[in-house]
Amino acid sequence: MASLIRSRYEQYKRDTQQFTTWLAQTAITLGYPLSNFDRRNSEDAEDVPTTKSKKNAKKKARAKEKVKLAREGVDEVEIGRDCEDSSESQAIDLKKEKGVPGKTQSEFRPLPDVRTELIAVDALDEIAPDLAGRYSLKLSLYPEVAQYIVDQGASIPVEVIRILKRCITLRLKASRRFVATSDPSNESHRFFIDILIKVRGVLDTMNPRVDPKDPVRISNQFSGLAVDNLDEEENAEDLPDIQLPGVGSSTSRSTFEPEISIAEAINAVMIFLGDMENTRIYIMDLWRDYKLGMVDLVTAAVTTNTALELLERPHASLMQRVMPTFNHDFTTMICAIFSIFRGREAGQSDAIPLFNQVDDKDLELGLIYDFLMLPFTQSLVGLAKLIDNETVPIYNGVMGYYDPTTALDKLSFRQRWHQYQLLLAESFTDIFFLLGLGNPASDYNLGQGFPVLGSPQGANLFFVDRTLELMDTFIRTKEISFHLTFALRILLDISLSLGPTTNRGIRLLRDTATRIVKTLESRSTCEGPDPPADWDARNEIVIAKFLHEASWFADFDVRRLRNVPGMGDARWLLVERDPLLCGLLLFRLQMLYQDIGFKLANTWGSILYAGHLYEACRISGSGEDKLPSWPDMELVLEIHGKEQSFGGKIPTTIDESYTAFLIIAGYSTGTVQALGTALTEAASRYRSPRNPELMSKSGPRPFQDQNKILPIYRRKYTVDVTTGLQYDITAIEALLKDLRATEAKKSITLTTGVGRKGFRKEKRHRAAKFSLTQLLSILEKGLQLETRSIRFDYVSMHLRCLRIYRSIKTVSHPYLIGKLGPAYIDNDSQLPFITAWTLHIAALALRSGELSMGIKRDSGVTKSRLLLGATAEFRKALSSKDSGREETLKVERDSQR
Repeated sequence: MASLIRSRYEQYKRDTQQFTTWLAQTAITLGYPLSNFDRRNSEDAEDVPTTKSKKNAKKKARAKEKVKLAREGVDEVEIGRDCEDSSESQAIDLKKEKGVPGKTQSEFRPLPDVRTELIAVDALDEIAPDLAGRYSLKLSLYPEVAQYIVDQGASIPVEVIRILKRCITLRLKASRRFVATSDPSNESHRFFIDILIKVRGVLDTMNPRVDPKDPVRISNQFSGLAVDNLDEEENAEDLPDIQLPGVGSSTSRSTFEPEISIAEAINAVMIFLGDMENTRIYIMDLWRDYKLGMVDLVTAAVTTNTALELLERPHASLMQRVMPTFNHDFTTMICAIFSIFRGREAGQSDAIPLFNQVDDKDLELGLIYDFLMLPFTQSLVGLAKLIDNETVPIYNGVMGYYDPTTALDKLSFRQRWHQYQLLLAESFTDIFFLLGLGNPASDYNLGQGFPVLGSPQGANLFFVDRTLELMDTFIRTKEISFHLTFALRILLDISLSLGPTTNRGIRLLRDTATRIVKTLESRSTCEGPDPPADWDARNEIVIAKFLHEASWFADFDVRRLRNVPGMGDARWLLVERDPLLCGLLLFRLQMLYQDIGFKLANTWGSILYAGHLYEACRISGSGEDKLPSWPDMELVLEIHGKEQSFGGKIPTTIDESYTAFLIIAGYSTGTVQALGTALTEAASRYRSPRNPELMSKSGPRPFQDQNKILPIYRRKYTVDVTTGLQYDITAIEALLKDLRATEAKKSITLTTGVGRKGFRKEKRHRAAKFSLTQLLSILEKGLQLETRSIRFDYVSMHLRCLRIYRSIKTVSHPYLIGKLGPAYIDNDSQLPFITAWTLHIAALALRSGELSMGIKRDSGVTKSRLLLGATAEFRKALSSKDSGREETLKVERDSQR
């Protein structure tokens, strides 16, 4: 199945393959000889594993059956793990390409009569039973095949013309970037564009309708190179796919692609670089909003890291497809593209000047260097020469040092790139040592002093950051790629754009880790010596390991390593300059901490049961006696769904509160019904089940996680940092629907910038397909909403609820002993059970008053002594300034740091 998360490059490739396959299959059904097509012997693209997909193979195998049963019928796309085929083609002589297409010597198969309608694709099996697999079509044959179809009188579906127009438009847009030309018809790099325009002219003879806004003028095959009215077609990846009749169907066993030429390879690269540039614009807009406090650090960091992973698959596809054309040499490819941009033939490539030799007044040349990321390539070539046996030397400041106070918009081209060069040189040493800290096999690993949690194999924790993983590969292989240069460009763009404020990231990471450590260490004084009976002792081992990691990041200052041999001269400024890494590590800490908070809260019943008692106290009071709102509890109930937290319905009476608690606590339906009718007129009509069970088979209902985005990231960021991300298209569509509904209700403000609402990149169609920036926009908005739940401190809230329970127990204890005896709870681990006894006694007392004295339960005349006592203790806990808002304030402050 084709990916439903598609870059512009992938869209370009899909549309080209769709059109070429339709053209070839249609011609073959009409009698065109199959021998004119070249069979490709390379593996199918999706069968060629990347390094990452090999790592995931065993995990996928184990989960295959489970996923099949659980997600039957759901389209799932794994990001950055599959890649396209590798072409066996070698560089092609451009002079041969430029020849005027002509007829081949092949004999045409005669047909008994002229066809006026297309033969169904199913007929391919009868006409060409051996037609299966993958074929390539010579560029010079495209007009011939199109003319053959027209000569047979076949009708041309309108979808064919639309997809051909897309193919032409996207190539035109890419080919015109920075190219100063006067006669496009003479440029070899546009040869295939000219071919497609000629094919369009041939096919239009069967469909003479002409769109006056059509940018492709058939009267002159070259005059159409003027690009106008292309707003829709140039963003085909943002629009629904065009499905050609028969192509891609289950009955189609063959696909056709154009041969790989230098011209087409360069077009493909330029289209992909356009993908990268669009993604970079999106990311920098995101970090500008972070700088303004409109987006939180975790949302900005995780969205950026996701963008790097989203680009991995199309990048691998591109490299496997085009690198053979350039003899597998990255610099050769760069030189060819640079030559095209400078208006020369690809074969006339000269040495590319170093970026510090570029004239600042040559604005066009500066744009070319920026677009191709040439300064990064040139810098990496130099850095690769310094790597000795996978070891990076310490930067000695020979070129100077990066100045974070520099105003980026005030710099000339060379000044700006010099700052990039300094920042990269300083960061290179830091990256090497930082990777060593997380690598168990490195000489620089701190052993017990550093947490290596990652995967069971002890994967490098810092591989959570895709940029650092790419740099690790570069240090080992010295290989340069667009993916690497783009990741470094993003890293340094963020640092330069934030300037002196880049250390916001490390400050927030340290402060959050410090707060986590302090809260976890306070458990022993608040929880008491006895854990709940169902508390697994192994949970304490997990908490201890996490506490070790959090403690390390609470004092995350690698400059203290100066006494480690070989590391004393490093400046160690990367962590302060890399909010992306800090945001990803913070995301990991918060998700792991949330898991611990869930385990504690659900095992003790502390937060949820306190929420039920709080709601009952608010119901029982009125006027001045009404309990004030508890913002922290209201927030946690909102995060998890208030209705779900009360068993499906928010109670409005004490009876309903009692029933809701029984459901949440896991009592059986029979028990709920029996206790619900006790001391009422309905008691005489109640019939007990034949085999009554006290508890339901499903047991207590814990907090329900309502998040749709965070589960996508959970495995990568908390279990195995080397694993790939899997996107459930159905879940993404559901999230999009929920986000729109949330904003429509205005229940929460979800801004993505100053004065901006909605999505950074809108999806304006209903098809289950997303462009890169559309998906990033949805994930960003979802993270912005859902990260409230991981910023919320469940452990602190758990301890806070236990303290309130202790105060309630102090005032309620004499009454409860008198009613129930001293064994109403065994120890302090059962403090939340006070909710059960309070609601039980209160509900039955009100029913008794109604039954014996005729006082209506909901009249407010009678009051429960236990509820009055609990209300008083809640009121004390919420009386001082900001009381009851401690956790809410943390969430708000952290979102703006």
